[in-house]
Amino acid sequence: MGFGAFEQGLIIWAVVVLVSLVPAWILYRILPSTSVVTGPFKGFDLNLTGAFAGYFIIMIFGASILMFYVKPRTVDLGTRYWVRGEATLGDGTRLADGDQLRLGLILIPLRRTRQLMPDNVINWELEVAAPTDDSGAPVWPFEGVNIAFPNYWPEDVRFNDLEREQGSANFVLKERIVLEPK
Repeated sequence: MGFGAFEQGLIIWAVVVLVSLVPAWILYRILPSTSVVTGPFKGFDLNLTGAFAGYFIIMIFGASILMFYVKPRTVDLGTRYWVRGEATLGDGTRLADGDQLRLGLILIPLRRTRQLMPDNVINWELEVAAPTDDSGAPVWPFEGVNIAFPNYWPEDVRFNDLEREQGSANFVLKERIVLEPK
């Protein structure tokens, strides 16, 4: 069983506090109480004495070295790809303008659009962010998308079944989805 984010933060905080006590105690033993650090620091006027003055200088020096060498970890949310396809109703039911909004695209993508075409087909698009592997191919964060329409059986589209559009970074489902009535 691993530690959660809260437990990890608590452990790191405890280690930082406990490890920093060692140099503080050593400085307390070495530096006389007459040591003084005064002057401005980031908008504050400092007036530190004794072991804490030495501890403060060592911590600022150590933090500046750490900030120089340790780079923050960035999260690659990936490239945004458009995934396109078509859907129609298998029983030949005529679709009216506005029916395309009833087509469900179950994925919660960044953006989605649906457009009713004159030939009773709904064109759909999803914008999906996906990181890429070493070869430049997307590593899809979802298995696929579920295409649904009221009173019709839904169909699943697997992202691995998509083809890259020629001359584009987008992907398309070449086969039209036909939704059959329940």
